[in-house]
Amino acid sequence: MGMVDAGWPRNERKTMMNSRNLFPVLILLGLAGLCVHGCSEDDGGGGDPFPDPCSISVISPATGTIFQPGNDEQDDCTIRWNHTGEFSTVDITLVKGEADVGPIATDVANNGLYFWEADNLGANNGSDFRIRVCASAEPACCDESGPFTLVNTNGCYFTFTNEWQGEYDAGDTLNLTWNSENTTGTVDLELHTLATGFVGGIAAGVPNSGTYDWIVDSFHYATSYGFYQIKLVDHEVENCYALGDTFGIFDPDICSITVLDPARNVIWHEGEQHDINLNVSDDVQAVDLRLYVGNIFVEHIALDVDVTTSTSYTWTVNDWDQNIGGNSTYRIRAYNADDRYCMGISDVFTIVAHP
Repeated sequence: MGMVDAGWPRNERKTMMNSRNLFPVLILLGLAGLCVHGCSEDDGGGGDPFPDPCSISVISPATGTIFQPGNDEQDDCTIRWNHTGEFSTVDITLVKGEADVGPIATDVANNGLYFWEADNLGANNGSDFRIRVCASAEPACCDESGPFTLVNTNGCYFTFTNEWQGEYDAGDTLNLTWNSENTTGTVDLELHTLATGFVGGIAAGVPNSGTYDWIVDSFHYATSYGFYQIKLVDHEVENCYALGDTFGIFDPDICSITVLDPARNVIWHEGEQHDINLNVSDDVQAVDLRLYVGNIFVEHIALDVDVTTSTSYTWTVNDWDQNIGGNSTYRIRAYNADDRYCMGISDVFTIVAHP
């Protein structure tokens, strides 16, 4: 009798033999199940065998932004980018036009953020700068920001090279010339007065060519007013500008008021009656008359004086207690009641107490 038969019933011996045959098959099926959920052709113990391709999208600085290197309040630039792919560092470059200016940073952590203190890196000021961000290990994987402006305002200036003192008629051609340094390449030209500042825009965003022919225009502001100025300002940097000489403009199409009397250095006594005589343009219907000591307002002489039928006003002289021992710096101003910018000023005269 063989050993297989010792102590084992026939049916149990058959079951045991079948189990021995199935055991290797079960092991193989278990391994196959694991592979269904986690194996690849070449897992190698690493990460994703099919990573996203490298791509970069620069999202700031925004197009049209202006930075002023050297100005602590205007030179902070935040560079931001989005990306796909597995790369750990990037290189950041400053570009102007189609040419590289220089590196801003290399091997920067690819976290989508870099703080840069804006710098021209030796390039001229301009509005065509861009930021390029590239994967350090894949130089072809890059993107650029939109164009922005870099202007070192410490070096920006304008100087007019011609003078235009005197008076000009509306419609005359006035040639403006100037020198400049470190500008953005475009300028604005404006008409100003010493008294009130901005009057009107002559030109905006024109090339900084150093010359401009202006057809003289008062913007219907005043006439024969000798305190006009031309302001030349960088189109993108408002604190980089120059002011030209003062001059006058005569424009026959707009308001004109001239105070003829009191005459220069005349002496008027308190309580006397004297005529304030005016010469006004046709569009002036009424005037306000005011007394001044130098440039200091004293009192209204009269309001809404009709000048359509007579340009003379009879005034009972009064200095409203401003006169101490006689004052020779009085003036009368006549304002257009409908346009406070249109006025005429008398010569200086004296008011004294009645003898």
